[in-house]
Amino acid sequence: MAGGAASLITGGLDGRLAWWGCAEGRRPREVAASPAAHAGGVQALASAGPASATAIIASAGEDGSVAVWEGKGGGGGKGGGPVMRLGGGGGDGAGPAWAVALTGESMVGRRGGGSSEGGDGENTAPTDPLTDPPPTTTTAPFPLLALAGHAGGVIRLWCLRTGRVRWSGRLPGGGSPGVCGVAFSPDAATGLLPPSALYAAGTGGAVVGLEARTQHPDQGLAAAGARLGGGGGAGSTALPPTVWGVHPLPGSRGLAACPCGDGQVRLIRYSRAAGGARAVGEGGHPAGVAGRFSHAATGRLSSQALTAFAWCSPGYTGLFATGGLDETVRVGVVPRAGVE
Repeated sequence: MAGGAASLITGGLDGRLAWWGCAEGRRPREVAASPAAHAGGVQALASAGPASATAIIASAGEDGSVAVWEGKGGGGGKGGGPVMRLGGGGGDGAGPAWAVALTGESMVGRRGGGSSEGGDGENTAPTDPLTDPPPTTTTAPFPLLALAGHAGGVIRLWCLRTGRVRWSGRLPGGGSPGVCGVAFSPDAATGLLPPSALYAAGTGGAVVGLEARTQHPDQGLAAAGARLGGGGGAGSTALPPTVWGVHPLPGSRGLAACPCGDGQVRLIRYSRAAGGARAVGEGGHPAGVAGRFSHAATGRLSSQALTAFAWCSPGYTGLFATGGLDETVRVGVVPRAGVE
């Protein structure tokens, strides 16, 4: 749902997006469709901006690319293609793009190049999308950052002003864990502040939190990893479950829900270093200080994998819905979720 109940966007196995009108009490009707955006299926969607002609959508595809769309039908209501394409093409080991997230709708900027190889376009002045304020001259709301997770364990932070990779890393863990979910910290939702942290989760129980506001030129972003266990006791051979997503509670300070492959929802808390402290890294450059994860609560809701999760609007703090492979949607509440 993009910006409310008025607009529904779906992605299909044919690589196309469809825009649907969802008037209350009526059957949804398709109002626009895109040409094929991906060579393969659409694996994930993310939205930013109001449900209007300037709504921003990102789609992650089986071909490893992320496509950025503007307005209904992608091309300003004309059913055109994406306004920007990020990555893809294979050969880099990242694999299919399984997850994508966008920053808040209020962060606005003059749009730049239209591909990962393109230049800065209009935005020729060097800027840091994490720390610099948006330009004052704008044409439409546009999210500044996109976060993508790939089947090969690669995580990429894209700058949408330039169409270039801002940071790239891998989900920690043995082998090559695939990234099933990515998210920005809730402070990015308003667009008034850059995100303080980035989150990613995936196969093998892997979860990582990244300090987003300080990036060392060589060491990158400071990272704190965690592995969510399989629930067995001492001597247990239970494998860690796949973590199908990481969903920060809106308005919270680090509390996030993780739907898992063993039918449990695990609540974890990411605590940043005091004041988001900086350290001095190699070469005297500022470097971030990694936070830490702690366990908050666990609840078993299903005997099969839980693959989807959503928090309700901030007015109903703690209310959530989840879905899984047992074909059941469950609605629950986390008591005192807003109490820090």
